Amino acid sequence: MPRSVSWRGIRASTPSASPSSDSPSAARSRVWRRGASRATRRGPAVRFAAHVAYYPAGVFGVIAYPNAYTGAPILMLLAGRDEAMPLAKWHAYRDYAASAGFPVPATEIVYPNASHGWTNPDFSAPRYNPQARSARACPTLMIMPGARGFLIDGKLQADDPALLQSCRESSRGYTMAYDESIRARSTSDALAFLGRALHAN
Repeated sequence: MPRSVSWRGIRASTPSASPSSDSPSAARSRVWRRGASRATRRGPAVRFAAHVAYYPAGVFGVIAYPNAYTGAPILMLLAGRDEAMPLAKWHAYRDYAASAGFPVPATEIVYPNASHGWTNPDFSAPRYNPQARSARACPTLMIMPGARGFLIDGKLQADDPALLQSCRESSRGYTMAYDESIRARSTSDALAFLGRALHAN
């Protein structure tokens, strides 16, 4: 039977111990087991020294709690015209984590004229895909081991599968556009950031 867990009022169920081998929960379980196995072989001291996120999708956030982040610095490269992940969504999560006392160790760079996919030359002409899925109208899905919920108006709310389904349907369609100059600038920014992070480690 699934077991129920809670975190500051957020309740969630974990899959039963032996899901069907073809079920989504079984697939997730296999991924988690492989990841845990690799972490064990490599040892606890091995971790990423830094992270760079190019126009992230903004689907997930980590529930703020002690050791929620590894401490490795994060560079967020964001598009000012991103129709898939509005800047306000990232800022809401950033402000939530800071107010909870566990700020995200992230620096952001915003390219005001950039669209989602600015590094992809396949979109040399801006292209709107009406069926492309995003989570722009969805509250951030908040996760931690054993629990999940939503960030709504700066506060954690209980998980609601129906809300997730409806907001995803209303989030269809966004534009992708390549920009050579922004691609070059963002590459330079990312390399400079990684150079500083790796030098510090």
